[in-house]
Amino acid sequence: MASDNSDITITVCADCRRKGARARPGRLIGDALAALIRPAMRVHVVEGRCMAACDAPAAVSIQSPGRTTYLFQAISADGDVPALAEFVALYVLRPDGLTREAERPALLRGKTRARIAPAPAA
Repeated sequence: MASDNSDITITVCADCRRKGARARPGRLIGDALAALIRPAMRVHVVEGRCMAACDAPAAVSIQSPGRTTYLFQAISADGDVPALAEFVALYVLRPDGLTREAERPALLRGKTRARIAPAPAA
């Protein structure tokens, strides 16, 4: 069983950048996401280190104890942030966090790098 929504964390890779680019879009993505997430959802947006999606930056993970974890790749600061916020609203409603690709916002389809089952309860 999933814990309450206060345990949902969105981690945005602070290391990601497109090949040859100097800018690291993680902070822009994180700030834009934080602005779109409704405060009542009690979701935390944090910066993290490399999530091994260097071939398709930027990477964003969504996780919560007892729920499925998602790692998205090729996220852009200017196009995918509203779709991520929409996905988080769906994720909050799912006790196990599990979604099918067809349920996710269209802009995120094909950008799921990993869907990781929740760790078993101790």
